[in-house]
Amino acid sequence: MASSTSAKKDPILLDPLPNPGESLERQRDDILYERMMPWLVVMVMVVAFVIHEWIAYLFHSPRSPVLSLIVAATVIAIGIWKITKAIADLRNVKLGLRGEKAVGQFIEVVRAAGYFVLHDLIDRRSDGSEYNVDHVLIGPGGIFVLETKTRSKPARGDAIVRYDGDRVSVDGGPWDEEPVRQVKAAVSTVRRILEETTGRADIPIRPVLLFPGWFIEGTSSGKLVWVLEPKALPKWLPYEPTKLSLEDAALFHHRLSSHIRQNRKQK
Repeated sequence: MASSTSAKKDPILLDPLPNPGESLERQRDDILYERMMPWLVVMVMVVAFVIHEWIAYLFHSPRSPVLSLIVAATVIAIGIWKITKAIADLRNVKLGLRGEKAVGQFIEVVRAAGYFVLHDLIDRRSDGSEYNVDHVLIGPGGIFVLETKTRSKPARGDAIVRYDGDRVSVDGGPWDEEPVRQVKAAVSTVRRILEETTGRADIPIRPVLLFPGWFIEGTSSGKLVWVLEPKALPKWLPYEPTKLSLEDAALFHHRLSSHIRQNRKQK
């Protein structure tokens, strides 16, 4: 039995509000995975059984229950391993999805301060694989590229993310440079898109790491990368000097929006 100190709790205290079409997405998934998929699996199994029986009948092949048992046991073992791994990945995906939705809805408040808000900017690597930038804010203080890191919190004790300017440590874990590198890479992606589509090189972009529900120990003041709890972000933005005119912000928003729509069409 796991000790109480190793228990985890959800860092998102309030469920994210529904997004447009979310109820229809749930209905679609219910039809596909709850009503259609089980019957498709059963039909495939029945067809396979019928084919096997006809082959045995036509060719008078001897039955081999031992061999069938070995094959079935092997397939079941591999299936259990695959499903167990998939369940673990699914938990991480669901937690990340909750975090991104919660942050995405929370940062909508910055629109009142003159910021455009974009979510889930998709780009492609040279090998054709996709990756995404979670959120982009474009407004008076410049462009802010946001990367959401949703982590389960300890059920007891303080939930602290430490930041030293180059690395983060979550809940007393090892120092990790990867989240900082990841958000810097996201900035490079946004910068490349805007430079290619506007011909501009004077684009002020700041990387921001967000940890929903965690206390951040270590200031981001004076550092290239901000590491914040999402609720702190709207409080930091007003202190940024004006770097973009309304016209420039609208231009950059339009070019990034066009890039997002173009990538959606290519899927």
